Amino acid sequence: MNTIAKIFQITFSLIFVLLLIYVFYGINNKRLRNFKSTEVIKVIERLPLSKDTHLLIVTLGRKGYLLASGPKGIEIIDQLTFDEIINIQEEKALILERNKKETDKLFEKLKVKDWLSK
Repeated sequence: MNTIAKIFQITFSLIFVLLLIYVFYGINNKRLRNFKSTEVIKVIERLPLSKDTHLLIVTLGRKGYLLASGPKGIEIIDQLTFDEIINIQEEKALILERNKKETDKLFEKLKVKDWLSK
């Protein structure tokens, strides 16, 4: 009888600790997202060219830079104007919206097929 009580205590304790970890992880994630959204330095786009080499579009306040990042360091390829940065962000938003619409259409087709198969 004592052994069964110990097993329940250990199981309950483990579930409680895992629940606490989950809750604190969620709280930390929200804080980190909010913190990141107020940063002055933002990576607008990142394009991997190889395993260790990337092209980056980065804003620092109202200035923009096209950077190359590799094993030897980071190099500034070009400086971007504020208008170019805004155009890039608008273009990215349009592409994301178009992709969302296409994905929604695909899911609607899948839902209809699932409904017909039932």
